[in-house]
Amino acid sequence: MSQLDFQTATTVALGLATAYGISRLAKSGSRDPHLPPGPPTVPFLGNLASLPLENSYLKFTEWARTYGGVYSLKIRSETIIVVSSLDGVHEIMEKNGALTASRPDFAPIIKFSGPGRYLLFTPYGAQWRKFRKVVAELLKPSARQHFTSILVAEASQLLYETEKIPDKLYDHILRYTASAMFSVIAGQRIPQVTSPLCREFFHTWSMIADVCAPGHTPPVYRFRPLNSLLAPHFSTEDQIYKGKLIPKDSTVVLNIWGICHDPELFEDPETFNPDRFIGSQFGMKPEVEKETDSEVLKRWEGLMFGAGRRRCPASQISYDLLGHISASIFWAFELSPPLDEQGREKKLDPWAFECALTNNLHPFKLTIKPRSRRHMQVVKHNYAAATSTFEPFELELAEEDKVYVRNARQELEA
Repeated sequence: MSQLDFQTATTVALGLATAYGISRLAKSGSRDPHLPPGPPTVPFLGNLASLPLENSYLKFTEWARTYGGVYSLKIRSETIIVVSSLDGVHEIMEKNGALTASRPDFAPIIKFSGPGRYLLFTPYGAQWRKFRKVVAELLKPSARQHFTSILVAEASQLLYETEKIPDKLYDHILRYTASAMFSVIAGQRIPQVTSPLCREFFHTWSMIADVCAPGHTPPVYRFRPLNSLLAPHFSTEDQIYKGKLIPKDSTVVLNIWGICHDPELFEDPETFNPDRFIGSQFGMKPEVEKETDSEVLKRWEGLMFGAGRRRCPASQISYDLLGHISASIFWAFELSPPLDEQGREKKLDPWAFECALTNNLHPFKLTIKPRSRRHMQVVKHNYAAATSTFEPFELELAEEDKVYVRNARQELEA
């Protein structure tokens, strides 16, 4: 072969290889016709350029109204399946739960926290099953009865401190939440919102939320669910849903917001209307509840705690906690919107929250008035009587927390 022929052959080979490479790259962002439908893709990137950096749940919900309750997104060569319908939850996450029970690679969280630290992010497998079994044993119904006393005691502190400093209700609720969780899980309470353990807890949670980000009543849960998008699942085997492929190695996202605000399920879903639950277990349109299989409808209850084999094992404790604290606050206080300089009620902003791993309310103010002097006497009495309940959970408090507890009890005795 002459040098010219060799150069020509080499040029042709490189050209073909380049064309093949470009073709492969372009195809990496395209949607296979066997996948559920979804928004148009662009070469190389797929739908990457269309994904918003903030409040992605709103865009996911918008796409659900166009492409259906189960649709697909392409992020280069990766596939994301977005589930925004109760039927999709039932079929993909529940009936075929073993196929979607794993998690995608949460390497940043694992690097930050250490392997095996968080059940939420552990892939489905032997380690997860062992961890889950321990947690389920800890939180089984017979064991939950032992937690009731500490939850009631923590609520007594929240009510007492709310009466003293009503403008700090947000902080009081944060402390109560963290202390109740740590008391149940670790046997140690958190007596003040500035406790080192409390700061560490919320700092850690905010970091996890950054990595993952793209009242105890059904009306509140529907209108502003605890999570807009749940921590993603990962499909370990192919499955077929309504003739379309949910492929192995795809990320599966459960769009809670899209379901809770689905106009096909709920009349005027953007309106907070507790009356929709009068005479209706699920608050849905009568024809929906009549025509939909009861097993599918049940997926809506507790949906914010997950689906399938990844449903949160602490969901019932969360219901107990929220139910008790909501009833306690409304028993002790009259709550109303804050007043402006002219004494008129301010309108509360229903969008004053940040969507991350959970929907976090922005700090807020309310007009809080004790229902009566007698109510406050009962609150103080209950808080003082809770000392014996608190003490077993205070054995390893930080020094600053010990000082706080000591001063608080001296004040109660005064």
